[in-house]
Amino acid sequence: MDPVSLLGLAVTAYNGIKQAAKLGKEVHEIYGELSKWATHISDLNEFLSQDTKKKKPSIFKKLEFKSSETAEAFNILAARKQVEQMEADIRFMFLYGELSHLGMDGYRELIDIRREIRTQREKLIYEHQRRKKQFIHNLKIGTIMTTLLVLVFVAFYVTIQLITTKG
Repeated sequence: MDPVSLLGLAVTAYNGIKQAAKLGKEVHEIYGELSKWATHISDLNEFLSQDTKKKKPSIFKKLEFKSSETAEAFNILAARKQVEQMEADIRFMFLYGELSHLGMDGYRELIDIRREIRTQREKLIYEHQRRKKQFIHNLKIGTIMTTLLVLVFVAFYVTIQLITTKG
């Protein structure tokens, strides 16, 4: 998905938060809307972070770009600014607006939980990368050992065959 589509999903969820808060919905319904919004924001942030550190393309593929550099830069900048504004608005809702009944403690708890989850995910990603490297290393060692073992058996078999055919 492109940043404009991801941002559209986030804005829709954000509007759902505002609507739920204005209608005085239950806390769990508001948190459900916040969860949807956070998921879309996370997807958008992931896309934007991937976009800025693009991987090297295959040498066998033709390079194609969906839009000009300027258009892509504007899309990314607009998405970042709109996310910042939505986050500021949600913080305002917690402190002074429709979500003030949840208070600053509710907002701080949300931020703390998000920070914990981010830390856990970063650790999980690091551990996954480490395990993947270890697996590839073990696979290389196993391949080398198997190749050497096969060569030893072939040499042994050829030696036995030469001895038995001469004798």
